Amino acid sequence: MTTHPVPATNPSAPVLADLRVLLLEPDLAGCLVGLLLSDLGADVVRWGRSRWLGSDKLRAVLGRGQTDLEAMDPTTTRDSLLELVERADVAIGEAGSPSLGPQDFAALRRAKNPGLIHLDLPAFGPEDRVEDTPAWESLVNCAGGVFQKPLGRAVLHDIPIASVMAGLFGANALLAALYARARTGHGQDLQVCRSDSGLFSQVLTFLIRTGVPRAFLPLKMAATPFMGSFPCADGRFIYLHITLPNHAARMLRILEHSGFADQARALRRVLSTETLKDPSQVKSVPEARAIRERFRATFRLRPAAHWEALLGEELCCVMVRTTPEWLAEAERTGMSDACRVEDPEFGQLLCPGPALAIDGIDWAARPRRLAQDTREIARRWSAPRSVPQPTAGTPPAPAPGAPPLSGLRVLDMSRVIAGPCAGRMLAELGAEVTIVQSPEQLDWALSFHLVFNAGKRSLALDLASAEGKRRLERLLETVRPDVLVQNFRSLDVARAVGIHPADLRRRLPDLVNIHLNAYGHRGPWQKKPGFEQVIQAVTGMQVLYGKGRPRLYPAPVIDIGSGLLGALAALAGLLRRQRDGSGCDTSTHMTSAAVMFQANTLATDIKAGSAVATRLALTRNGSVCLAGPEDDLRRFLRQAGFDGPSARVRFALSSLASLRKRLRQANLADRVGVVPLLDPRRLTRREPRTGPLPLACRRAYPGVERPLLFLRFPMHLQHTPCVEVRPPPMVGQHGRQILEALGETSAATEVPYPTPKPYPLWLLDLIRWGYYAWRSGSL
Repeated sequence: MTTHPVPATNPSAPVLADLRVLLLEPDLAGCLVGLLLSDLGADVVRWGRSRWLGSDKLRAVLGRGQTDLEAMDPTTTRDSLLELVERADVAIGEAGSPSLGPQDFAALRRAKNPGLIHLDLPAFGPEDRVEDTPAWESLVNCAGGVFQKPLGRAVLHDIPIASVMAGLFGANALLAALYARARTGHGQDLQVCRSDSGLFSQVLTFLIRTGVPRAFLPLKMAATPFMGSFPCADGRFIYLHITLPNHAARMLRILEHSGFADQARALRRVLSTETLKDPSQVKSVPEARAIRERFRATFRLRPAAHWEALLGEELCCVMVRTTPEWLAEAERTGMSDACRVEDPEFGQLLCPGPALAIDGIDWAARPRRLAQDTREIARRWSAPRSVPQPTAGTPPAPAPGAPPLSGLRVLDMSRVIAGPCAGRMLAELGAEVTIVQSPEQLDWALSFHLVFNAGKRSLALDLASAEGKRRLERLLETVRPDVLVQNFRSLDVARAVGIHPADLRRRLPDLVNIHLNAYGHRGPWQKKPGFEQVIQAVTGMQVLYGKGRPRLYPAPVIDIGSGLLGALAALAGLLRRQRDGSGCDTSTHMTSAAVMFQANTLATDIKAGSAVATRLALTRNGSVCLAGPEDDLRRFLRQAGFDGPSARVRFALSSLASLRKRLRQANLADRVGVVPLLDPRRLTRREPRTGPLPLACRRAYPGVERPLLFLRFPMHLQHTPCVEVRPPPMVGQHGRQILEALGETSAATEVPYPTPKPYPLWLLDLIRWGYYAWRSGSL
């Protein structure tokens, strides 16, 4: 780690103080990037309105703390916009009228603003087969495979997963480019495709659909009765997730000591010894069915809030809520998930709170401001931007073409998805990432390891033992990482392991420490456990996906979103270290990401008939998605004969090309679009022998017999490109190499992958447990 002298700056100033950002006709992804940058202190100005965002109120909700320029101001000209870009640090998006595109940003960078960073967030990628399709959110979701499931038919929903993911990838790309700019003095062009971002959110779904090894499929885990929603006495639901060892035993003890001894005895009568040891691996389908029935009978005895209060302090048991209910709970308990601002157009608005926390920097909600014309902003940005110079003490500038974080070291102490996803982002951006993993096999988490530990070195340590803690201490002293990532649910656990932020700060003053957990560090929820499924239930996402009833969205989008927020926290910490020379503690949490995915629910001002309607149909080319304003889509279906009893037959006889031709003939092609459902075969090409990796291909994985799907992060940085990271190592694969560098001579632990069952037995399990999971509502 490089020691950074402290320049004369205000350490409590926001990380991006004085940064000038211009958003051009922002859609949802662009608005989220603007919100994240504004919360870090940037001066964000938004010009224009995207027709694809739809809701003016949503635009206001996501615009708190920023300045809006009116797009239709007749004084706005191409020259006045170019003047703002000339004075900006960052430009996001493009302008349609007056036209302002990539060539203009490149020309300005060459002539007047060499530090300019431009981020483009296109809706579709070159492989999406969309032509000039309108960029409605449901069509972008469809192109990214967001409606598809590991098993069964696609399910439509209104969760803007692709755009939220693109906003998070885009914000990471921007902060990485800012970090690189301080080292090189140059700006660059960035691109994050929204449909490709949606595809990465479904990486586990398509890993399964394209052929994950049999030993990596947790069939019993998917069907366990210890994970799911149950109706209660008041008609509401609780969501239970007690699949780790000893969870079932702890629940039984709580029931026995809380007036439910009869119910606990009924459960004990059907629980086998094997299931009691590991609730994720129920011994048989009849036992799983009997346990589920006992749970149903028990939870119907009391209201949902009673069970949350009784079980939720120690176990993952929450009352299923709607999004407004969760935001009200967050406000009531002092969490950072929600805030209120007085908007100049809509009055008081409930908005998402800050997604990141950085020690020593206070945050306060600020209202949106309205500017009359570009001249007002030009006066505010009157000082011309000079070429950014590397800060004193900054690590040496990377070689030309090197990734932005080259030369930095990261120690990843996290597990499951969110933390490892943050670590993978830092690896893709060029850091050397070492992950410390448990030597015990976690069969249900193996598929997560295949995706989120790509590009890392792996060391297996038993941190419950004195030897494991001693080796970790030695690793910290020798490696002296620039960034440490951890996602223990409570910092009390981090202290027991030896990586509490306060202890690390004394030993490693330059360290940027990242902590991810479920509910943040404020209020009574902060130490409660949480998994993806639980956070979906408590924040309203299950109700949103199930259209009024709890239904689990079958991909870990909140986990992945939280991981991207964790990486963003790391980059913000590194930028702060560039500025003032010292490390810092940063944090984020899963419910913040969950609120982002449900931002649409905070605005309900769309008029009847103009709301976007979506329909799936089976054609000669396979399944397609049609979307557009309700009235326009209804008119097209009626005119084309797709609205009667024979609609399915007519669709089946039609091709994708003929549907697009009919839309053009009806003069609706600019308002109604049609996109094919993502074909998994597109993801199964082999890794090329030469040239760059495609977004998706099959690659050889260490310790795995056959090639598997590998998805790159969907970020393109022009001058400091991401690393083409290797597939993940086996657990402990680099242990010997790492320990030898520490001067350790004792043997390292390498954990082999489990041996798959013979195919006939595995197929029987798949049929038996897969069918039960489907019938019980788990899939």
